[in-house]
Amino acid sequence: MPTQSQFTSRNVLNTHLGGIFWLGFWFYVVADWGRQQCQSTLVYVLPAPQLRIDPPSVTLYRGQSLRLRCLSSNNDHRYGPLGYSWSKNNQLFQSDPDTEFWEDLYPDGSILNIHNIQKSAEYSCIVSNMVAPVSKSVYITVIDKGVVELCPSDKLFGVQWPPSAPGPAVLADCPNHAAGQSRRICEQTDFAKPRWLQPDFSHCVPEHLGIIYNDFLEVTFGYQRSNTSVILQNTLEYAINRKDHFLPGEAAFLLRMLQEIHDYLDEVGSRCEREIASDTTLQILDIILKNEFSINNQQQVKHVQRLFLMAASNRESVATSGPKLAASTSNQLSSFRLHNTPVKALPFELQISGDQLFSDQLYLEINKGTTSLLDFVGNSSLSVTVISYRNLTSFLPHMYITRNRCVYASNNQQTIPMGFDMARVEMILQHNHSPTPEWVPVCGYDSSTNNQETWNTDMCLTENLLENITRCICPISGTYVVLLARQNYNRIGSLGENLR
Repeated sequence: MPTQSQFTSRNVLNTHLGGIFWLGFWFYVVADWGRQQCQSTLVYVLPAPQLRIDPPSVTLYRGQSLRLRCLSSNNDHRYGPLGYSWSKNNQLFQSDPDTEFWEDLYPDGSILNIHNIQKSAEYSCIVSNMVAPVSKSVYITVIDKGVVELCPSDKLFGVQWPPSAPGPAVLADCPNHAAGQSRRICEQTDFAKPRWLQPDFSHCVPEHLGIIYNDFLEVTFGYQRSNTSVILQNTLEYAINRKDHFLPGEAAFLLRMLQEIHDYLDEVGSRCEREIASDTTLQILDIILKNEFSINNQQQVKHVQRLFLMAASNRESVATSGPKLAASTSNQLSSFRLHNTPVKALPFELQISGDQLFSDQLYLEINKGTTSLLDFVGNSSLSVTVISYRNLTSFLPHMYITRNRCVYASNNQQTIPMGFDMARVEMILQHNHSPTPEWVPVCGYDSSTNNQETWNTDMCLTENLLENITRCICPISGTYVVLLARQNYNRIGSLGENLR
């Protein structure tokens, strides 16, 4: 470049998504004709305040008083103190010594004194630093003495639950140094005597699992201190150690973490990494399904099924990336059966029975179908995978469901839906409950992409062979179930509507 000439270049380092992983010195190097100049800058990440309100949930009698404490545990004083304020029902209010009065604590925190409480309300502690404000809320339930009966104080799973009125979920700190808050509902029964429901720990992040998750985040930002195979192996060891000690819903964060790892590997992972991840994921899911408390709602059940689908699809897409499909394969862990068969020609038939389906039977038939389907078969890239669960329905109300099956056709991680004109699947399922004149067995269908807690009972044909044996004739791609429904049930609706 001539001596008198001038060249200007601008590069932007975008750090808004990096969080703490952008912390440190960044070097900028300019090279021109063999000469280099370096410049560095220090990127400091100021974390958001981590707030805690004590107590997290309160039930009071009208006219009582209360003191709320708002504390922050991670303030960096090099960048100034935190500012505290309070709001009531999302509205700022003036501090008044006679009714609602707050004062700051040293070095960080605030106390709100509330006198003569008359109405239920939500109070929020708002904390701000030089970056942005954050807030945390507590709902105060106010009742009249002698009018509403409370759920008594109770200690369960290491958490002390205070006397509480029926209504919104009661919050408490997660046990065993886990981050987040646990929840529990005091339910009003038909006999006017409330009762505690099972606690929910699905919003808790166990301390050790949080460390493993941070290792994964480091990998996604380019740090090479670990890799996904090591992270999944550490996750498997964590699951093995917790297999007999899961709290109700505790596996929720574990499922979300597995989902993020698989999404990451789908974008940047190698064939070997995806294969290892799929096998390890299946082992982790097997452990989760062995514990009756690990998951505690139907959305988590659906999440488990999606992860099974992803892991099975990844295993088969890796297997089909060679010159041709291998022979039929099976994966049999104690909580599920996974059977894969290549589709080498159309029409195609498959029959599975015995221990491969926990004593049930399955018959699958695929006709010639469309040109695209024939192309998949011609390229040796189509396979049929059947997942059979031993006890998945034990995580759902027993009065609704007795058996559960998932059947789908996979092609390089994609599910191929097929109608009755292209394929059909017959399943002969055994169930624990026998039909009665009022209750009849019905086959239900649920798409793997459906996040609603509903079953479509119009999709399949139902044949009751014996008292405890039902045949379902359905199109493939989805999850199938046998329901007991009233004679005059709503054909498409929630499980509760079907079985009332």
